[in-house]
Amino acid sequence: MPDLDRTKPYLAFIPFVTGLAYIHYFVARESSLQLSISYLLVFAIYLYAIRYLQFTKAQILTFSVLCRVAMFFALPGLSDDFYRFIWDGRLISHGINPFVHVPDFFMQQPTQLGTLSPALYEQLNSQHYTTLYPPVSQLFFWLAALISPHDLTGSVFFLRLIILLFDVGNILLIMAILRQNQMSELRVVIYAFNPLVILELTGNLHFEGIMLFFILGFVYLYGLNKVKLSTIPFSLAIATKLIPLMFLPLVLKKLKLPAFIGFGLLAGGITVLTFFPFLDWHFLSGMSESLDLFFRKFEFNGGLFFLFREIGWFYKGYDMVSTIGPLMSLAALALILAYSFWSKKSTNILSGFTVILFIQLSLATTVHPWYIIPLVAFSCQTNFKFPLVWSALIFLTYAGYSETGYSHPFFLIGVEYIIVLPPALYEISKSITLITSQNK
Repeated sequence: MPDLDRTKPYLAFIPFVTGLAYIHYFVARESSLQLSISYLLVFAIYLYAIRYLQFTKAQILTFSVLCRVAMFFALPGLSDDFYRFIWDGRLISHGINPFVHVPDFFMQQPTQLGTLSPALYEQLNSQHYTTLYPPVSQLFFWLAALISPHDLTGSVFFLRLIILLFDVGNILLIMAILRQNQMSELRVVIYAFNPLVILELTGNLHFEGIMLFFILGFVYLYGLNKVKLSTIPFSLAIATKLIPLMFLPLVLKKLKLPAFIGFGLLAGGITVLTFFPFLDWHFLSGMSESLDLFFRKFEFNGGLFFLFREIGWFYKGYDMVSTIGPLMSLAALALILAYSFWSKKSTNILSGFTVILFIQLSLATTVHPWYIIPLVAFSCQTNFKFPLVWSALIFLTYAGYSETGYSHPFFLIGVEYIIVLPPALYEISKSITLITSQNK
């Protein structure tokens, strides 16, 4: 008779991967109730597995890869961002800087480029804005266009393979950092099996997984005291998504003056070098305009922002996003700088990154589900539990989608933040209290 304890992981894996596949292949984004119930059931299996089952390292790696491979055989169903990835890649393959013109421009030309078809254009969700994706992301978009210049499915398959490889790298790096900090490598199950991570990265092709790989690479090298070498992955993280820029003040605070100067110069130089192929006046104006629009116009799951927006409606009688968005961004910047300045050099760097990213997300106008994936990865190596709670609830924001568009599900967003904020603030306040006591 087989040992039940050894077979339990396999028995849990079958309904888990089946549930993920069901969501990915059979549940439309507009089917709100079906999507929410399916996700919560899969998440319940995940919680049971990480809490009560014992996995070997080989099982963790095997199961996590199989779950991700199960996402390979359909176009992303919950996000249409990948159409912009392919659009940008095809522009570069034609020798066109994707930061220069909005997609509308190409549809207004008398002669259109063959691969930039009206059918692809119609699928874009930001037709009137220049791209916001930095150079490392653009590199992979371009490679996808070269490998599959006309076939959408081929480009998606390539991008999915790249994200899978980087995400396996994330799992291996988390295990290495856990070993480095004398913690159990098995804690990686928190990230490896998280349904949000699997569905949003390999499933929906979001590049947070690639950005995360470089952040974790930086943390690992920094832990080995290879500060100069660590500037390379840190710079590549910025060149994949701009988010890691907010971590820079904390990183610099932890360094002595010579290392501070060296890290800043190297990171700045490498980052500029990655942007160099795109640098011109059009790039600067297009990127700044798109960033400005992001903070002044885009709204999605911004919990505190929606609260302040309602106050603005009450007193002013109109949507004050163009004012409130930038003010909240400035408030987030001030808090991040204050926290970074106040932190000790001995502060756990991933705990610091968690606090900083939470500050930014809690004061943002737009918080898509995949934005919190780095928090889940960091939680493997910190004492923060709130990222797990958030990864369960943030998926419910998809309930706002319908066949006619998107309408903010304010009740569910309210539930999300009412449940997430108390444990987050409690855990972060404990972390800050510890820093304060160490500073005395």
